[in-house]
Order: sequence, then structure tokens, then C-alpha cells
Amino acid sequence: MSPPSKLQGDTIPKSRRKIEYNTVGHSLLAEIDMMGLCGSYGTKIDTLVRHLLYLQVTDSGAKSIVFSAWEDSLHSAHYSV
Repeated sequence: MSPPSKLQGDTIPKSRRKIEYNTVGHSLLAEIDMMGLCGSYGTKIDTLVRHLLYLQVTDSGAKSIVFSAWEDSLHSAHYSV
């Protein structure tokens, strides 16, 4: 069954962009998960910090930009790296 072309009488817009997702393989994810942390800030922050620490070790010249709607999350990530 295909999705409707109209919703409440209005035409549903379609994107012309091709969306591509990057995936992380199981072995790489296992390596990232092995990165040690000093403290814990919750699953999402911990995963982000582990990935940033992994990049520091494997690619010392790598740069990362982290966006968040929650300033507290950015502070937690900043101080845990």
C-alpha cells in the first residue's frame, strides 16, 4: 500500500534530495564501546564522548562539531572529553 498523495486535501510535498545514511559496523562499534570514560552522563552523552575519544586516538587531526538544543548536554560532553 503506497502512502497517500494528499493529507486533509493538501498535496504532500516530496523531497528531491537523496538521503544517505552512514552506518557503523559491529567491529568498529565494539572498538568505540571499549573507550574508557571518567564518569557517566547518560547513554547518549556517553556514546558521543566515546566516539569523540575514539577519533582523538585514531585520527588526531580530526575535527568534530556537536550540535544540541540542550546547553546542559553540550557542557556535559565538553567536560567529559
